[in-house]
Amino acid sequence: MASPKFFCGTQTKRFIRMWFSSKRGVLSKVITCTVSVGIVFNQAIFPSVAAAGTGPAEWLRPPTSSVATSPLPTEVPSDAAISDDERDPLINMIDGYGLTLLSLDQLALQFGTDPEAAFMYVRDRIRTEPYAGSLRAPSSVIAASGGSLQDKSELLMVLLRKMGLDARIAEAPMTDEIADRLRSGVCAISLTSDPHIPQLLGLTSEATEPTIKRAQRDYRSLLDAAMGDIDASAAFSNNFGTKHYWVQYRGPDGWRDLDPSVADMVAGDAFTQPAALSQGGADPHMVTIAVVTETLTDGNLREQSVLTKDFVVRDTVGMPIQIGFMPAGAGLAGVLADKLGDAIDLAQRVKPVFILNWQPEIGRDFAQPGASASGGLSVGNEESPVTAVWIDIRSTAPGGETRTARRAVIDLLSAQTRRSASIPAEAVRLPQKGLRYAQELEGVRHITVSHGGLDPSEFADQLEFAMASRAQIISNIEDGTIRAETLAWLAWTRAQGIAIGAERATRDLQSADGSICVFSGHANVMTWGVVPKSSETFSTWSDWTIDGIDLASSSRTPNPKEIAALRLWNAAVRSAIETEVQIASRGNEVDAVQAVASTSLVLNGALSRLTPEDVINLAEKSAQDDLDAGYLIFGVPTDTTPVAAWWRIDPKSGAADARLGSVGNGAGDYISRYVNARAPGINSIGSRELAYLEGRRLPARTPNNFPTSAGRGGDNEDTLFTLGIALVAVVVVSSFGYMIYKNWEMGLYGKPVPPEDQPPPDDDLPPADDED
Repeated sequence: MASPKFFCGTQTKRFIRMWFSSKRGVLSKVITCTVSVGIVFNQAIFPSVAAAGTGPAEWLRPPTSSVATSPLPTEVPSDAAISDDERDPLINMIDGYGLTLLSLDQLALQFGTDPEAAFMYVRDRIRTEPYAGSLRAPSSVIAASGGSLQDKSELLMVLLRKMGLDARIAEAPMTDEIADRLRSGVCAISLTSDPHIPQLLGLTSEATEPTIKRAQRDYRSLLDAAMGDIDASAAFSNNFGTKHYWVQYRGPDGWRDLDPSVADMVAGDAFTQPAALSQGGADPHMVTIAVVTETLTDGNLREQSVLTKDFVVRDTVGMPIQIGFMPAGAGLAGVLADKLGDAIDLAQRVKPVFILNWQPEIGRDFAQPGASASGGLSVGNEESPVTAVWIDIRSTAPGGETRTARRAVIDLLSAQTRRSASIPAEAVRLPQKGLRYAQELEGVRHITVSHGGLDPSEFADQLEFAMASRAQIISNIEDGTIRAETLAWLAWTRAQGIAIGAERATRDLQSADGSICVFSGHANVMTWGVVPKSSETFSTWSDWTIDGIDLASSSRTPNPKEIAALRLWNAAVRSAIETEVQIASRGNEVDAVQAVASTSLVLNGALSRLTPEDVINLAEKSAQDDLDAGYLIFGVPTDTTPVAAWWRIDPKSGAADARLGSVGNGAGDYISRYVNARAPGINSIGSRELAYLEGRRLPARTPNNFPTSAGRGGDNEDTLFTLGIALVAVVVVSSFGYMIYKNWEMGLYGKPVPPEDQPPPDDDLPPADDED
């Protein structure tokens, strides 16, 4: 599906906004909604945002004293205490971001022809953050209200150019003197809280309060259990990189310096002379996503990547990313290949599909995970069984550390088996049977890359389009004509909102004395998974796969307990959001909590540090991996853990992560309210879309002819499948019969070939040339 901006031109958006304004009384009670992946496949957009509003601007705040106390509860205003605008929070958010987050063009127009006005805006409103290289594009620097020396300079250069001025970036080697000046001002600019975090997350005012209370409870538990084991004395960043950047513009008297790095710099000042000139964007932060298979051969495990993608973070942020799996043959051919493979003991083939900004790329195929199957018709051609499929994600800073995460798509070996010196083939477990192949492969994973500067105004535009289209979307779901691309876009939009809301919930954290402040100096990655379980049920989970905040300090020796406490608070907030977002997606059902699992729900009690034996009892490879990597593992030790859940904490920084098995930290099973609205996997989105993925564009169909999301190719697929199987059977039998006849005719089965059937020698052919 095309981007909503394609549909929402200026005139269209003006019409939608006017339509909203005229319908506010009804919308606040009936259509006030947000996109939820849990409801995308139920009712497309859930009308659950309460009319009572969602709380004041300080929605989630750090503790007054990070070490001594936890945050106080946030008051939720009563119905009588709020205005008409606050009564319709989603429209208030859509309107508000248009006023507070100006575009580059709007800012340039605001500054007119005054370069010093643009300089003072970047100097005084955009924090200088200590990370090296380029992480954010100029528009993202505005959304984050912060950026590195290079990213801030590029923002100023772009603004000056939009104002009609000739501008460039100057650079020189970083010195200790410059670094000291920069460090002294890193936390000087305080950020204001975002008042729209609940709307971004899709939480009602009723759901917001338990989210905050859950974060407070988990924060207290983490402080009590882990603070004594954390030494965060070196866990803050003052890495401004090896170069200093600033801007020069051409004035009437030549090139003039503008250095917005610290508050006391004025136009014309520079620390030093430039050693080189640039245009920005050098030394980018990177994210790598890989699909890795594991096979068992002669008792040993071997891994190989079947698809690997590298991205520049600043160019990827805001783009839809999906990963799924499909048969090695697309559409009907894939179904036939699967069924025929079952009949002749041929290992079914699967391949990963990676979609970036709606452009697909297909990886190498591999055998469906499970017990070994033959690789062909002949005996002795047995394939090594695929025992696991992983998604590996890496976030790499230029010249800095690499953060890594591995998440299981499917794992058919127990944690105990993996510790064996030699693994027998019979130890491979059977996968869960899905509609076409292993259930774990039949879903879609929506991936959101964030970097502290996700633009909520972009999400507001997407939400506005989705809300205006709600009636049509629900109608298409009910009659089974919803397009898979539409569902994918809605699910991605929901994931994008959650990522933005979580990012902005902790962006303005700082210590009590203001000397330590929070920023994002690396790429974070969130995964939202959806897997169909039947024609009417599906599972979904959320996971901040690579997560964490960075901390800057104006002091050379910040309080390590404050650093650890801020990191623990961030972890508690993220876990609470993961939990409550899953519960909220269930709507107002009584069994909502029972249908959701998370670390926060399972570990509802005093935490303690788990021993290696306790970790073994968790029976999760990822828990053992965390322990082997040096993390402290905290949980509630029991002999039998019904759900593997734990907190992992880095003892050198206090960075914490809530872990629920190998998928993430918030999962639930959902029942579709519409039979045609189950979560589609890439393998089951219909022959039209599969043909598109294979590069074959088919003529556009009318809505009545689109494949339904309830089946893999519409109502006719069963008939086509039956006819196809019959046709394939005829072809196969005929081919074997013809091959046997020819072999018999050639004498391979005892019948001599008549001499008269042999071709006569060609006496007219010249003799072969002698070799030189």
